[in-house]
Amino acid sequence: AQGQIHQLFEEEPYSLIRATNPEKAYQMYVLGEIMWSSLRRLRGSKRYIANLRTYIDLCLYALVCRALDKGGIILGKEVLTKRFEALWNSGAAELDKPIKALVDIIVGDYKAEKFREWKRDEKELSVANYVKSRISMGNLLKVAVPQMTIRALCVPLIDG
Repeated sequence: AQGQIHQLFEEEPYSLIRATNPEKAYQMYVLGEIMWSSLRRLRGSKRYIANLRTYIDLCLYALVCRALDKGGIILGKEVLTKRFEALWNSGAAELDKPIKALVDIIVGDYKAEKFREWKRDEKELSVANYVKSRISMGNLLKVAVPQMTIRALCVPLIDG
């Protein structure tokens, strides 16, 4: 293990991190905090979301970022920082509905994948294994997000 420690500090990943716009990194952080607050609220009121525990956090984050991109929100623009912060400070409860819609997309895809897995191998697919599967997550990110959900996520950032 000690002989391979140099791989942890290869230049390529760190150059990518250093090249990232600090404004964009901060906006992504605030977006994550907003999303996780919404997810905590939803877990308190929706049993099926609570049962997913923390498994879906990162795939939900990826879907949120994809939906914002499809809606024309370009992270890194300075004007968005104040809008993200205003949403964060207000609790961003208006984003609960579109975030729930994205969770429902994940749940639907998981159930379909679970059914396919059972039919193919007669094995139960756990949520943990679903979110760890590169193929499942790749397929999930190809699922079309409804325009209404995209709009509901983007409007608070556009109208600020």
